[in-house]
Amino acid sequence: MEAQPGSEDITPSRVNVAFGMSLLAVVLYVVAMALEGDDSDYGFLWPLAGLTGLAGAVTGWRSSRPKPTGKALAAVIMGGLVFAVILGWIVVALATGE
Repeated sequence: MEAQPGSEDITPSRVNVAFGMSLLAVVLYVVAMALEGDDSDYGFLWPLAGLTGLAGAVTGWRSSRPKPTGKALAAVIMGGLVFAVILGWIVVALATGE
């Protein structure tokens, strides 16, 4: 596969966007944990953090083919962990009825 003109500039910016989205997902996750309470109005932060983490992980994976390295790998790990943890909590909550 031949590189298209200008693709050298696109890949690093995609990696930076993926890293930023994954970092934002981690920050949203931490803020959601800090603000969580029984009467909290900030429940929207959980799905927002999960979807942002998923978007960061997918973007990091696709920006550094065939295998992510450097910032792209960090984006995949951070975003993927946030998404996996939130998805895990959803599955546990559905299974236990809470």
